[in-house]
Amino acid sequence: MSGFGLPLMRDFARDTLGTLSRLARAGDAVHARVLGRRVHFLFHPTLVRAVLMEDEKGLFKEPRQLRVFELGQGRNVLTTVGEGWKRQRQLLAPAFLPRQVARTLDLMRQAALDAQDALVPSGHAGVVRFDPAAYASRVTMDVMLRVLFSQPLPADETAEVTASVRHLVTSGQRMLMWPVVPAQWMPFPGRAALMRHRNLLTRRVREHIQARRADPGRRDRDAGDLLDMMLLAEDDTPASPEQGRLGGREIEDNCLALFLAGHDTSAAALTWWSGFMALHPEDADRARREVADVMGADWQRRPLDPAPFANLPFLEATLKETMRLRPPAVGPFNRHAMADMRLHGLDIRRGEIVSGSIWQLHHDARWFPEPERFRPERFLPGAPDVPRGAYLPFGAGRHVCLGQHFAMMEMKLVAALLLSRARWALEPGADLPEPRVDVTLKPAAPLRLALTAVSDDDRSAVSGGGT
Repeated sequence: MSGFGLPLMRDFARDTLGTLSRLARAGDAVHARVLGRRVHFLFHPTLVRAVLMEDEKGLFKEPRQLRVFELGQGRNVLTTVGEGWKRQRQLLAPAFLPRQVARTLDLMRQAALDAQDALVPSGHAGVVRFDPAAYASRVTMDVMLRVLFSQPLPADETAEVTASVRHLVTSGQRMLMWPVVPAQWMPFPGRAALMRHRNLLTRRVREHIQARRADPGRRDRDAGDLLDMMLLAEDDTPASPEQGRLGGREIEDNCLALFLAGHDTSAAALTWWSGFMALHPEDADRARREVADVMGADWQRRPLDPAPFANLPFLEATLKETMRLRPPAVGPFNRHAMADMRLHGLDIRRGEIVSGSIWQLHHDARWFPEPERFRPERFLPGAPDVPRGAYLPFGAGRHVCLGQHFAMMEMKLVAALLLSRARWALEPGADLPEPRVDVTLKPAAPLRLALTAVSDDDRSAVSGGGT
């Protein structure tokens, strides 16, 4: 395919999903010139997975995308490559192991309960308007703050942090569509606001870091929250691959990464999940009964054990199907060829770009029959196998999402609590909004739902098998 350049960039900026679908109609591997370079757009799971599994000696994260994200969040595990990335990922990985995530369950639950109490105060009767995007943003930010710092920030500071994260995400999406990405020191439209929001987040993180460093017993105790784990891996001298330590600035920048990636992706997924549950109340009721049967009547109050969460297959299937239809990260993700190579019959030359689309894979009828239908049973035990590489909500390969276990546990917990405490439906005449790409996939218009609190009698009926 030829004749594409700046017009194709404009098409992506105006309608990312439509442009990806249009390209995919031309084949599983479509070639175009964008900004003077040949780009291979790939739409087959075998090809996309091969790209993600390829070693960095062959395919490298595209420098242009890295520069955009570095402007907003510094040099962290998301914006570095090579040995620096490897060292950071190895040091951060223990914080996201299942046993460590299990230690955060009660913190997650308290954040979700606080958000739900604010949504529907105790004793409230009747219907309230429910904006799932605002709710999901609040609860996932509160979860991240508690897991990172062991405590929430005051409400006004939380709102300030959330607004800064939102600005950085929006700015990043806008800059991804620019023909040229400026250096950090250069003046460019929106630079002052971007740096103001980034500096606010850094300042908040630095305040917590300084308080921990002033604690004389810090290095003599087991790691607690995520900040503690990073500080216990800290070294006072500048970091290097040989040291295997985190430098002070790296700790700050990785906290920013957790704010941006850990908050925005889960919030987007939970927003769409709320919409699909409203559109499919029979699936919501089935998931509600499953939660009641597996978790028991008092699970919202007793110390949480992660084991029961592994026995909620239908609830998990509704979340997985949501992330198929509305993947938080849709792509295109880009890789830069470091040398001439041949990838499953595809010739790629040094300096060319390889681009994969998660959105198109998830909506391809070859891998998902009736791809636009919400069918959680696709992900239940005994369902037909999905081809490897066709379902990639968390990516794959060396750069697979570090926090995928954390994210799934968080979403299952928040979803289970919401189902246990409320029912909701689309407002009359409403439907799900169209999706739009804003780094993550979000509703193009507000998603408005009508929510009713579940009474204690209702909860008992559900637990007893009633509807």
